[in-house]
Parts: sequence; structure tokens; C-alpha cells
Amino acid sequence: MMKYTFYILYNLLYQLGSFFFFLYANTYLNEALVPESLMWKSSQPRTDRAGLTGVAAIKTSGLLVEAAFLILLIYFINRLFLNYIYGRNSPNKALNWMFKINIILSLCFIVVLIWGSFRGYLW
Repeated sequence: MMKYTFYILYNLLYQLGSFFFFLYANTYLNEALVPESLMWKSSQPRTDRAGLTGVAAIKTSGLLVEAAFLILLIYFINRLFLNYIYGRNSPNKALNWMFKINIILSLCFIVVLIWGSFRGYLW
């Protein structure tokens, strides 16, 4: 039971850290991916549908790539941990269950993050 407690604990810490990374990436890192023509028009912030849709699409695709990288990273760390603890016959059920949970939570947070950033709730 203690083995699973540590397994769940570091997965919860990973999820919390990934949420803050997604927030940071959406706010600062993914801004560099967006061309100036989608963000500004005549020295004014672009609020028309084409500008907002383009910015949202670029930021969302950037977050999805980052999420895929982080999810695969924690999947392989989980697999190594379970193989180390249980040997070759590690429980794949726990590994696949945590993989699905990580995907669902990451995608839900990305949806909330993109929605909140364009509604003005995040800053």
C-alpha cells in the first residue's frame, strides 16, 4: 500500500506542476509563437474574430504539444517506477489508469485556460 501512496503522491505533484507550467506557457512562452499581425492592428489590440481565433488556435496547439510531451514523460517515469517496484510483471492497470487521468485532467485544464484567457478571467 505504501508503494501506491508514493506513486499517487508524485503523480499529484506532477499534475499540480503541469497546471502551473501550462499557465506559465500560455501566458509567456506561447506568446512568442503568435505573429504580431494576429495580435495587433494599427497599434491597437486585435479583438476581431479572425485575430482572436488565430491566437487561440496557435496557443491551443502549442499547449497541446507541451501537454503531449509532459504526459509521455510522466508515463515513462510511471512505467519505470512500477517496473522497479514490481519487476517485469508490473500492474499495467494502474499505469494505464493514471495515463488516462493525466490526459483528461490536462485537456480539461487547457480548455479552461484558453477559455479563461480570452474571457479575461486570468489577468
